[in-house]
Amino acid sequence: MEKYIFKFFKKLWFFIINRFRIPYIEFVMIIYYSLVLFNDVAIPEKYLLKLVVAYLAGFTGFLILLDCIISLYKYMTIEHKGTDKKLVIKKIVLKIVLLIFPLIIRFIEKVLSQIIIPSEGISNLSQLGLLYVLLVLISSLVFISLIVRYSMISGFWKNGWVSLIFASYIFIAYSFSLIYYIGDYYSVSKGEGFSFSEKIENEILVRNALNNFDKELVGFQEGYLETVIKEKQNKIGYTVIDVEGNELNLTTDKIGEGWAGYFYDDLIKSYNLFSILDITDFKFSNNSFIESYSKVNYNIFINGNYKLLKIGLYNIPNNELNGSIIKDKYSGLGIERYLKREIYLVISEENFTNYSVLELQSKNYILLNKLLAFSNVLLDDSIVQINQIITEGKSISFIDYLYYSFVVITTLGFGDITPISKLFRFLTVLEALLGLITMGLFLAKVFDSKK
Repeated sequence: MEKYIFKFFKKLWFFIINRFRIPYIEFVMIIYYSLVLFNDVAIPEKYLLKLVVAYLAGFTGFLILLDCIISLYKYMTIEHKGTDKKLVIKKIVLKIVLLIFPLIIRFIEKVLSQIIIPSEGISNLSQLGLLYVLLVLISSLVFISLIVRYSMISGFWKNGWVSLIFASYIFIAYSFSLIYYIGDYYSVSKGEGFSFSEKIENEILVRNALNNFDKELVGFQEGYLETVIKEKQNKIGYTVIDVEGNELNLTTDKIGEGWAGYFYDDLIKSYNLFSILDITDFKFSNNSFIESYSKVNYNIFINGNYKLLKIGLYNIPNNELNGSIIKDKYSGLGIERYLKREIYLVISEENFTNYSVLELQSKNYILLNKLLAFSNVLLDDSIVQINQIITEGKSISFIDYLYYSFVVITTLGFGDITPISKLFRFLTVLEALLGLITMGLFLAKVFDSKK
């Protein structure tokens, strides 16, 4: 039995060494190192993605290792007629160096990170951030130089220089995007290494708020929150008041369609019909206010005229007016037994008049979100959480810096993202110069090939 097993593995091994060959191994090596860098630098807090990238890096590394073993085996067992043995050895050594190079860099990184103190370094960058920036910068340049050297020895450079230069160009841009990302991530003031245009700033704030929002969002709530942040409705002044023993978050103006849509989508998860139970004139007094989360002029409320609306929330089986608000009590329908909750809305006289005009235009009912949009009441404290997330700092996204890096290396210079610190300015100039040199090398080779 052992004899047959031995024969099987022997045949398998000879099949592998005779058949196995990685085409364009230079590109496989670049992909391998790119995955190692990305896993180590760009995803410090995302475990699942880190695991997937680690497996991919391990797989590509295994392919390169297998190629090294087969090359070494062939060198030791097969006579190389007419082959420069020193050249073969150089190729094998360079493959091994390129394979273990990322591991050496990671080892150096771990040793140095245990020694240095992660306090402020230079140009608002922590010493740990500076270590990562220098390691990625130096190791990437050394690695791409070794790849080019290997391609010259292997003969790939002679015919494949176009694709290799292009791959090097992409790798440089990719490496610098990692440098910008990790540098900004480890800035003393996280996310303050670059300045963003207003449009990109808003997109970052929206992404930051949605990614870190604790509440489960349903329907179009994400879209409504995006509208809220882009239109600065999260900055609206508000205070907490007491109405018949209920605490209401009262804003200085109507909450608008963004907040209204957000609250409406939340309500229709549990209720399918709404009714106006009562409408009364309402006046504020100094005793009405409990606390304020922003500088609010209470005289705006005290001197104004308001309407207080009591809204009933129902959950009625087989309701045809799903998500609608009935203008009257409709006691004859017998819906009182389905009443589940009551909420209060405060609407200024002017906005209530506008709402009444809208109400007259409808036949039997209108949607609750229209009524909410005219009110001055936030139905929960989501605004507190959103503002807290936003004030904690920008959401660092690798994609933003990848985009910026390609804009720099191609010298497009859109100006929507600009470096603030001296270090990032220097790195931006360095990347642009490396891009020009690489492109210059490409054009020179094209010119030489046509002679």
